[in-house]
Amino acid sequence: MSSSMRARNAITAAIGASAWLSGGMASISLLAVPALSSAPSNTALCQQFTTLYNIGRRTQPPVTLLTSLIFYYAAYCNRSRLMAAAGTSVLAVLPYTIIVLEPTSNAIKDKIHYHDIERNDGQEEIALVKRWGVLNSISATFPAVAAWLGALALLQGA
Repeated sequence: MSSSMRARNAITAAIGASAWLSGGMASISLLAVPALSSAPSNTALCQQFTTLYNIGRRTQPPVTLLTSLIFYYAAYCNRSRLMAAAGTSVLAVLPYTIIVLEPTSNAIKDKIHYHDIERNDGQEEIALVKRWGVLNSISATFPAVAAWLGALALLQGA
């Protein structure tokens, strides 16, 4: 297999992985967050969120890093700034998650430890989960932009 064919295969894989990341992240916000909001109790809401969060924390970062590395490989092989930008865009999810999403995630997870969590009406917990859903939707745009940039570079002959 030629070097250019390997680079094209890498680009295709990175575009697919970016789209998968974006779709997965967006579906959590669009489908799981509304379902969490109807949890039978405040404790259940926070526990279910924590489970969802832990699954994402284990699965998303490795895929994000690998996808970014594939974009950077394709950028190197093709001398493509668009590919480098795609790699940076998908990688930007990680600092965004740490800086923007983590405080809200931690606030929700910390609610589990409050002994009086069931004594309130749950509106604060629901508001936190909905806020997290909006912030997570924003984070889904980073890999979506990466997929778009990768596709644009591929169409331009990268």
